[in-house]
Amino acid sequence: MVNHSKSNERVFGLDLLRAVAIALVLLSHFLLVPLRAFSRHFMGWPLTAGCFGVEFFFVLSGFLIGGILIRDFSESVTTGTLVRFWCRRWLRTLPLFYLFFAINFAIESSVDGLPTGWWRNAFFAQNFAGTAGPFFREAWSLSVEEWFYLLAPALIFASVKMGLPLKRAVLAVALGDIVCATAWRMHVVAGGHLNWLQDVRPVVTMRLDACMFGVFAAWWHHYAPESWNAWRQSMLGIGILCLLGAGAMFRLLNLSASFAAGVYLFTLTSVGAMLCLPALAALRQPRAKLARAVTSVSRWSYAMYLVNIPIFMWLEREAGRALEDPFTAAIAAITGLALTVYASALLHYTFEMPILRWRDRRMSASPKTGAGFKRPRAELCAPRISPSRALL
Repeated sequence: MVNHSKSNERVFGLDLLRAVAIALVLLSHFLLVPLRAFSRHFMGWPLTAGCFGVEFFFVLSGFLIGGILIRDFSESVTTGTLVRFWCRRWLRTLPLFYLFFAINFAIESSVDGLPTGWWRNAFFAQNFAGTAGPFFREAWSLSVEEWFYLLAPALIFASVKMGLPLKRAVLAVALGDIVCATAWRMHVVAGGHLNWLQDVRPVVTMRLDACMFGVFAAWWHHYAPESWNAWRQSMLGIGILCLLGAGAMFRLLNLSASFAAGVYLFTLTSVGAMLCLPALAALRQPRAKLARAVTSVSRWSYAMYLVNIPIFMWLEREAGRALEDPFTAAIAAITGLALTVYASALLHYTFEMPILRWRDRRMSASPKTGAGFKRPRAELCAPRISPSRALL
């Protein structure tokens, strides 16, 4: 029998991390509006918050996807299991992505003409091995996520088929990718590509390790639960120290000329977020109103990530020079946040949920038991912690 109360506590902790991550991203965008009017000296702090929010999403996505892959491949390592995973992920992430791809394409085409290289974004190829172009720029992190969804299960599947036990296969893929991505990042940065924001941060081949730290956490949680639970408070303390260290590096180093920023800042942030997961997974659910608010923000986070930039750009375009007034800028920022929350909730319930319900009706069979299998209640609740809602 499933312990629903314990399961809900774990869901809340992960929902909380996702809600914090999207809040950091939103604040990083909308705080820029009043800060330009009040004091440009503090504009670096929103950038720091936004970058941390995206990194949290990567690690959380790796943790949740890793857990799903371990569960599914533990039941059956077949081509059907692999294809089923991909179909479920893509039905969660691609419909809303392509909706906003079309919206951004229509807006930019009407304002500046046909965007250069727009077709690369349609296949998540715009930043696979280099910097993305100006069109739909916020989709760089979605590209990292989608390549992770494609490659991680394929590599684990291939490793098992070559004879590795699943436990070793997941560990080998996670650690192997972390080592390879870090080594490639070191090579590129040492070769003179020192601009942290443009040359390193958005490039898929140098960023997949962030998701793989989450996969390693899923492996740890599944195969070594004793240490996962026993060390969670110590790991939380170390994780917070890592995040504080990463924050200090972000603020003190020259991000356009620092080897450490280009290589180790990402690793330190990912390790910090990963080490916080055991404590978050055991977090008790608070009072109902706060829990509902956190869960709602978590559910709407994917839509929030996609909708906030168009709203932000619309506000800047419509308000124009009026944003130079501090009071007007503050009102515009609050209005933008409110519109983002409202539009995201609307999209979630009218666009995302019908697709997810259709997906679950058509693809509710487990890999092991076949089409007539009715999934347990715990799995039917899975959309609450769907990793694809953790996207930036």
